[in-house]
Amino acid sequence: GMGGFGKTTLVKKAYDDAQIIRHFQHRVRVTVSETFKIDEFDKDAIEQLVKQTNQQLPRDFETMGPTPLKDFVISILSKQRYIIVLDDVWIFDVWYTIKYAFPRQKFGSRIVITTRNSEIGRDGSHETQGDDELKLLSEKDSWELFCKKTFLSDSCPPHLVNCEDIVYNCGGLPLA
Repeated sequence: GMGGFGKTTLVKKAYDDAQIIRHFQHRVRVTVSETFKIDEFDKDAIEQLVKQTNQQLPRDFETMGPTPLKDFVISILSKQRYIIVLDDVWIFDVWYTIKYAFPRQKFGSRIVITTRNSEIGRDGSHETQGDDELKLLSEKDSWELFCKKTFLSDSCPPHLVNCEDIVYNCGGLPLA
């Protein structure tokens, strides 16, 4: 979905949920962004995993290339149930590079991707549970969300005018 849909907010809420924390032995959440570099991604993932497993970083961690970094990630995650959140993946080639950095096993692990690029979602869904493309909120749902978040009620206070204009200008995007 496009920017402002709340993809990051939704996935962060799920990632931080107590049931998710209990269910998965390892959790990694990385923002990929437009300026992706595989070794930075691997290092970020490794730092999170090392912290969770109380392991030490390899001595040559800062100078390790992509293949040893990927092998290190796989060694930690092998035979473990993990959830990896790849937030804000922009380019198909990035997903194609990243998807081989994790062990392919049948322990109930999950890789969750947020992206604006439907091509990435379709590729990932061939191997997994599918993709969910977000839709714009209806006028009614936009109004209800606006009132609940802004006024902590189901309606706009009568002394305020043109609240409908604010909702209209958001165009169905919850974070606009």
